Amino acid sequence: MKKSVVYTVYVCISFDGQILEAQCECGAGMGPNAHCKHVAAVIYGAHVFSSKGSVLVENTCTEKLQSFHKVKKYTGSPAKAKDINIPGADESTNISYEPRKTKFINSSSYEAFFRNSCINFATISFSGMPINQLFEPCNIRALAHDHDYLQKCPEDIYVNQFRL
Repeated sequence: MKKSVVYTVYVCISFDGQILEAQCECGAGMGPNAHCKHVAAVIYGAHVFSSKGSVLVENTCTEKLQSFHKVKKYTGSPAKAKDINIPGADESTNISYEPRKTKFINSSSYEAFFRNSCINFATISFSGMPINQLFEPCNIRALAHDHDYLQKCPEDIYVNQFRL
């Protein structure tokens, strides 16, 4: 079934109701004595119109595109996870997922310890860690003034490293 194809059907009927000739644009309906389904439908429609005075036009089941495989719109509201009652979930929900040892949980210096561990690991392995993106970068000017015991400033050491 192709929606873009439309056939023009010609039927010549005499005044006494005899079909003189019929023709359709489809392959089976060519010629003066056509016998295709399109011509038959037009002749049947003319017969119904002459006997009842009107034609009932309805869509057939194949004229409407398939819709059973299309997703229907969801009109409900999603359930909150806290409101879902799962039997037996009480035994498994009391698990603590705290990765730190108990002596570090409330320690004020643990944040600095964790930051230094991540930064030092990244410099040793050269692969870096994604968590390092969360740390604020260092102050370069403060770094240069902090190492005043060096013979040259850190910028000069870095530049001299790449000279030929």
